[in-house]
Amino acid sequence: MRLIGFLSLGDFLLAIGELPYVIYLTVNWHPHLMDYDPLFIMISAQPLPLQLKISAITTVGIALGRNIALFVPSLYRSMDQGDFSNAVILTALVFAAFDDFLYWYTTKLEHHHNCGTIGCFVSDQFRYYWGISNMVLGFIAVMLSITIFYKLRIVSKQKGPEHAQQGPNKYAAANRTSTGVLISSLLFLTIPSVCVGIVELTGFSIFKLVGPFYSACLILSHSPLQMFIIKTERVEIKPYINIMSQPGNFLIWIDIAHAVPQVGFFASMGLGAILLFLNFAGAQKMFGSYKYIISTFTLLGMMFATMEIIIYPNVHNFKAGFIFFTFAEPLGVKDLAYRKVFLASYTFFYSATVALLSVQFIYRYWAVFNVDKLRYFSGFYWVIWIVYCTIFGLQYALGACLFLELDPVSTEYFREEMMKRYETNISTLPAMSLVAYNPTDGSTRWWNLGGIANICYIVNVQYGIMIYCGWSMHTRMEEKIRNFSEILKKHHKQFFKTLVLQITAPTLILFIPISFINFVPVFNLNISLPSGALLCCFTLYPAMDSLIVMSVVSEYRKTAEKVYLAFRNFANEISGLKRTSSVGATSTSRPITASRPDQTANI
Repeated sequence: MRLIGFLSLGDFLLAIGELPYVIYLTVNWHPHLMDYDPLFIMISAQPLPLQLKISAITTVGIALGRNIALFVPSLYRSMDQGDFSNAVILTALVFAAFDDFLYWYTTKLEHHHNCGTIGCFVSDQFRYYWGISNMVLGFIAVMLSITIFYKLRIVSKQKGPEHAQQGPNKYAAANRTSTGVLISSLLFLTIPSVCVGIVELTGFSIFKLVGPFYSACLILSHSPLQMFIIKTERVEIKPYINIMSQPGNFLIWIDIAHAVPQVGFFASMGLGAILLFLNFAGAQKMFGSYKYIISTFTLLGMMFATMEIIIYPNVHNFKAGFIFFTFAEPLGVKDLAYRKVFLASYTFFYSATVALLSVQFIYRYWAVFNVDKLRYFSGFYWVIWIVYCTIFGLQYALGACLFLELDPVSTEYFREEMMKRYETNISTLPAMSLVAYNPTDGSTRWWNLGGIANICYIVNVQYGIMIYCGWSMHTRMEEKIRNFSEILKKHHKQFFKTLVLQITAPTLILFIPISFINFVPVFNLNISLPSGALLCCFTLYPAMDSLIVMSVVSEYRKTAEKVYLAFRNFANEISGLKRTSSVGATSTSRPITASRPDQTANI
């Protein structure tokens, strides 16, 4: 079940990770001429080769484990199933990393017109290796599945009357599971890999004809298998559905909630510094007032990432409530009241960041449809947007302090749960909480639900602005910019692509997690979830936003090339001066050595 879970998790992450790729292909599709940016295609499609290799090797691991269980049961019983699963997962990750290395090492970034799939942009060498290696793994999985199916048929026929009731059901279920592995691997992994590995050798581009079929096949590959598993193993799945309700602590999630923000912090600082440097070096000379928005958003994102690693906030969902807390002592502060202030300040930066993101959409919308209103982004009018972001930041922070205050009811509601899951006394933590229903009489706690309403209002206002501006630009921009200069057309289209990705990324990283955390308590489910794993991903967004802007807007790439050439010329000049001084020193010493033979001759 661990490998099945890993396989399902990989498919889920692939579906999310490929959203920017799919959105970019869709938005930039044209019936007559398609010209996609090769760098963006390579970056956004990167999850595909990774998950394809992981999926193929994990499927082989599942089939191999079943073969060992059927043909060498004594070995299977002596094996540590956890170690076996971990070995398969590690092998899959190593091969996926190797594929990723070849993916970049063998590929030269070039434009390929009228081809909307990653298969056209990678090198021929990688495409052949990719198809043939996955084809071999697919055949191995199919052969192992056939042996499983054959062995199960033999065993089911040999079972005696004492197994008449239990045996048929058990082995029929195993038959169906093996058939699911066989069919899904054959249809969605082996056949596409054969097409890529063999058809491409003939010089016929199947990718250019069919499009991104590999992505579709991989996403669909284990849907039949998962349905077979759910149907045949439904009795065994119940413990996994209720796993969060079983005894045990979640201290490992605290480590994760500390590690992920550190990665996000260094990524945000590094990429943000590069973006600001390129801005300073001239990347924004054509952007007007928009350059200030980009720089301000980058700085705010860096501040948000910094607050994350200072506070290390965490969330835990339990039945009809959630608790927002931290174990950290920010800047060495130990007083509980001041630590709550730090916790509230985190919500301020979250809301201000989301608000400033919507301001970017407002600017781009006005830049296309109402240029006169751009005056509100220059001079003294800039204060309007500072106040705008500050108001929403304060509304979130003060609303959290007001509506989500840790009262006696919520303290007792979470006391035992916090001791069980995190081995801590809730009274010693700075925390805010929500309990939707009174645990004694089941009545609705409307004051706490006011906190959900406040957060919902802030998030929906900002998200609504982004959706409205983005959709309006998508449907009406081509007609509006028809009379613009070619340079302005190019810039508007690039910034629109950036905004599309800036809708997708915060939807996945900022909006969906916060909505899940807030609305789950309303349903009063019997769950216990370390939701801080979702919250800690917030700090990844500033880095992702900087990467999106630098990847899509060509001015950043041009400026980076200019900076690189200037640095290389400077380095060449320095090395040239060193060579010149070295030659000068050598030539100075030559007369001394050359005079010796003359002196000898004169004597």
